[in-house]
Amino acid sequence: DTMNDFSSIDQLHLQAKVRPFPHQNLLVAEAYADILEQKVIENGVGVFDYKANEIIQIQGSEAIQFMQGMVTNDVQKLPIGKVQSHFICTPKGKIIFPIDIFKRSQEELLVFTELGETRKVGGHLDQFHIREDFEMSLLTPQELRLDLIGVQCQEVLTSLGYASDSSSWKWEGKNITSFPLYQDQVTRWVNLIPQEIYFEFVETVLQMQNTNFIGLQAIHDWETYLGIPHLGMDYQADFFPQETNLMNHIAYDKGCYIGQETHSRMYFRGHPNRQLVGIQTSPEVNITVNSPLFVQDQEIGKVTSLSSFTHFGIRKGIALIKYTVVQSQAPLQLSPQQTAIIQQIPLPSQRESAEN
Repeated sequence: DTMNDFSSIDQLHLQAKVRPFPHQNLLVAEAYADILEQKVIENGVGVFDYKANEIIQIQGSEAIQFMQGMVTNDVQKLPIGKVQSHFICTPKGKIIFPIDIFKRSQEELLVFTELGETRKVGGHLDQFHIREDFEMSLLTPQELRLDLIGVQCQEVLTSLGYASDSSSWKWEGKNITSFPLYQDQVTRWVNLIPQEIYFEFVETVLQMQNTNFIGLQAIHDWETYLGIPHLGMDYQADFFPQETNLMNHIAYDKGCYIGQETHSRMYFRGHPNRQLVGIQTSPEVNITVNSPLFVQDQEIGKVTSLSSFTHFGIRKGIALIKYTVVQSQAPLQLSPQQTAIIQQIPLPSQRESAEN
């Protein structure tokens, strides 16, 4: 194992009373006993030490061409220095993995996966790599991932030397790559930091105003509030992409890829039976994850996740409901005959694809 000794950084977590998430032998924070993580995200910058999330590096003249046939979105249209969301699917069109691809140069792609899935994704891609000209390897641990989440990410990075015209910049003489993971530019920034300065960088950020550690739980909670669905919570690995409503993960006008036929058929000639949608209600409504949802006396789906963030007296979540109900945008009830008190709201991925 080439991983360095991370005891100095883990010491910082322990001082903050971390509740670790069990993952191999690297510390991943679930939450912190002494930190109001929601407040950190809402008012400043949450620091998520994501060194345990291994990153795949694909380098070579045919890297883009190869990935184009493996994933749902259009890698060829991805500009250098930008990131794109995708699914890798079965030949029948069902989701195996959600991934993000970052184009670092015309011949270098970085693949980001869910925690713990990296080697499975790499193994899957490897099965299809016959003779295309590229090398696939792990970028980790030479460069380690640190995510910043919250309203002041860009200010914090700018004060350290990041300039928004490029994703690559220098700190302490070393190259760092930083980019926003979502369209809104504020929420979540991924930073790839050379291992030898990782600890110093984290320490420097933590010394700035309005910054503190946050864990996976607070991140998921915030992303649910924003309407970003999670694998394992809102959708499962055997869903069709169309059921997730993550329209920004698919390009319907690109060439062949694995699973395309089913996707095209569903998109152009049919539709899924059920779909994820954002929901909002008031905080006093007694709603929980898995609460059944109704329109009049028809049960039409259930709540898949709820955020504990509340802004302006609004509570948000995500639900999986009948496609026809998503189309009608009908308000939803928690039991038959009861007044409808839950509004449907489009997920950001729906809004984006409507704008494109």
